[in-house]
Amino acid sequence: MSTRLRVLATGLGLGLTMAACSSNRVTVGGGPSYRYPHQEAYGRTMTCPDSRLPPLRDGGVSPDAARCSFADAQGSRVVHVGGKVLTEAEDPSEPGIGVADVEVGIHRLAGVSLNLDDPGPKIAHARTDAQGRYSVSGTFPPGNYAAIARQPQDQRFLAYRMFVVAEGAIGRIDGVMITIPLDQRLGP
Repeated sequence: MSTRLRVLATGLGLGLTMAACSSNRVTVGGGPSYRYPHQEAYGRTMTCPDSRLPPLRDGGVSPDAARCSFADAQGSRVVHVGGKVLTEAEDPSEPGIGVADVEVGIHRLAGVSLNLDDPGPKIAHARTDAQGRYSVSGTFPPGNYAAIARQPQDQRFLAYRMFVVAEGAIGRIDGVMITIPLDQRLGP
């Protein structure tokens, strides 16, 4: 094979690779992927751009452009919940110590109360890091939720914290702290 033909084949291969990587499609080996909104919304969100943009199409406008007309687009609902799992401090003026490697599940409640035997559908879950922090992403429509901390090995219940996503809330909810109470029977 001549040098010129090899250079042409290499250039063609690189060109096809670059075209595949820059397209807005999910490829077998990875690449960009998007979650297109699909739930209709009513009204106008605060994050809605003032310019009128063309509708989404393959390789067209970014999915963020649809946030004015779809409720589950990023920016139109709460999409992140974060907090920390702590042990109860002996001195009430001090924060507790973060607990590592605890599973935190975010459950949507059917009403205003929590039934630990059937807390409702799990929307998202995560494990705490070395300092006890957790962070989950998902679409959290307005309603009542519970963040439930469990041991990952046997799913033993540790503690919970209930919180509310308000009707007009968007973006993130941080500071959902779950405090594991001290068991005085385990002390010296």
